Amino acid sequence: MQNLPDKTEQKQALWQKGGPSPNPFGRPKGSQNKATMAVQQLLDDEGEGIARKAIELALGGDITAIKCVLERIVPPAKSKPITIDLPEVSSVQDTLIATSKVISEVSSGNITPQDGLLMVGLLEKFAKTLEVSDLEKRISSLEEVYERN
Repeated sequence: MQNLPDKTEQKQALWQKGGPSPNPFGRPKGSQNKATMAVQQLLDDEGEGIARKAIELALGGDITAIKCVLERIVPPAKSKPITIDLPEVSSVQDTLIATSKVISEVSSGNITPQDGLLMVGLLEKFAKTLEVSDLEKRISSLEEVYERN
């Protein structure tokens, strides 16, 4: 009697990540759901009237309509550049000094706590990059010494 693969093995063989679909007659790329297409058609036909009615309701004081209209008119807030006079950062010790400066700027109200967190996060990542670079140099020099001996 032949050993047949169990259902799990069959599934794994069919559905390999990044591989072609085992269903060659599946939904074509870029195709849309019928309901999505119907709603889009309604919006294409009636969108202007709906927008006009939403504005009328908003002008009449309907809070939900006001919120909907404002969400469409006012773009989401984007972050603004942060200007802080930081020392040049070229060592892990420099990142400690720069982090202290950022904390000082937050505590004096010159930048927001959120901006301070972002800056400290960048400084931490930079410090880790410096540490990895330093370790790489040290390992390379140790390997050279080891190969010579």
